[in-house]
Amino acid sequence: MANIDKNTVNNALYTKLIGSVALVALLDTDASYSGVYRLEAPEGSKFPYLTYFRVTAPDVSTFDSEVQEVLYQITAHAKTTATKTAAEAAGDIMTEVANALNLQDLAYTGFVFCVYDQDLGESYDEETEVATDIVQYAIRTTVTR
Repeated sequence: MANIDKNTVNNALYTKLIGSVALVALLDTDASYSGVYRLEAPEGSKFPYLTYFRVTAPDVSTFDSEVQEVLYQITAHAKTTATKTAAEAAGDIMTEVANALNLQDLAYTGFVFCVYDQDLGESYDEETEVATDIVQYAIRTTVTR
């Protein structure tokens, strides 16, 4: 089995995230900004938004099936609004990320799905007034031998 193609998985993950109506409703989007960005948000992006990037390369197992796993880090970035603290807004976004991704298939050739891996924590930057909430998801593909 070939290694997981990073560009295809990046696109599939992006498509899954922006395909969640509940998630996109929490992000600041318009014709110029999707609210979901690979690596970092472009200059001028409005809060709240998500960033994601690949953390690890494929991991191959050799039992009855061949499993490849790639970890992606997903970060919610939010500021305080009239109705929510920045931390609450980031937490709400991560709830919808979980609904969109956990144990869900991605549009990718082969059997590929996302599994929640770990919560990397929350932080708040007092200078910028931005809260972040960070999680990792494992994207796995399995082929029976």
